[in-house]
Amino acid sequence: MALKVEDVQRVLKHPEMEVDTVLMGRFGLELINTATAQNGELYGAAHLYDYTGSVRVYTLAEHWGGSLPQELTDANLAIQFEFSRNGDLVPVALPVKQEVMPPRSSIELLPAHRVPRPEDLPRLVSLAESLESEAYRQFMISVFSDPPFAADFLTLSAAYRCHHAEPGGLLRHSLEVAEGIQALNLKMHPLKRDAGILLGLFHDVGKVLLAQDKARTLPCRFTHHPDLIGIVLDDSLSMLKWLDPDAYWAFWQAMHAYQTKNYFDAPLAKVVSGLDGVSAQQDVETRGRRQASARSYWVDGCGYRAGSSGQTWSPPTDHPAIPS
Repeated sequence: MALKVEDVQRVLKHPEMEVDTVLMGRFGLELINTATAQNGELYGAAHLYDYTGSVRVYTLAEHWGGSLPQELTDANLAIQFEFSRNGDLVPVALPVKQEVMPPRSSIELLPAHRVPRPEDLPRLVSLAESLESEAYRQFMISVFSDPPFAADFLTLSAAYRCHHAEPGGLLRHSLEVAEGIQALNLKMHPLKRDAGILLGLFHDVGKVLLAQDKARTLPCRFTHHPDLIGIVLDDSLSMLKWLDPDAYWAFWQAMHAYQTKNYFDAPLAKVVSGLDGVSAQQDVETRGRRQASARSYWVDGCGYRAGSSGQTWSPPTDHPAIPS
């Protein structure tokens, strides 16, 4: 059975029980530094990672044909445990070429050590697994197969100072909206339901492009990120159209309705828009309450707009409706 990083962590917590265990699976590996052992062997310390977490491991250059992997990579690995000269239990990673491992998707192999909130990654994997359409699952895998995009989507804030402004806020906000659609007891066609979930996850994906310098060359309003959904996801959408045209058009319909606010044919796009606001205001209120007194009716909102003070009205936290 292919195992996860959390299984390696379990052995490290209970070495007295499982020190002779050899764990085999497909993992991500990122080299931290290299050194030369007393016997002259080149070895490296690395992050072993997947969506369940990360752990520091060691690996020998001789096991990689004399040259250690220099970039983020994923490989079939055997993890064995040895005691160091100081008596510490150390996991050692060895590449395994002959063994056939169960495949793991790009989402399962996202680098937990690079994510500000690693606990959000299992939520992302669970969301992908909940999709009824295999084409949509492959679409998600394709989107996250682009390492630069994945790094930005997992680490960027959702807004500069409005809501979910902390690193990793974009992922957290996107999950809140997508999980809101997922929680609905919908009786509509599974493709429309899944399209709504994916729109919830990727409704702010244009912000990934807007965070890059090349955004200034785009022939559209610089701050209007909904217009960029199809541009950012273009390659994966092309794959989806080839894989399942019906799934492609169901997502296109939801995306187009969200962009144009013409919700009649795709009402879930309006729900996504509403959940976007709910998620944002929840974060604003939570953050604002830390900075205001219990009797305050106004918390800092999402900036100054026409006719707006830049604050959000909300009943005070010492209201009788709130349990003490």
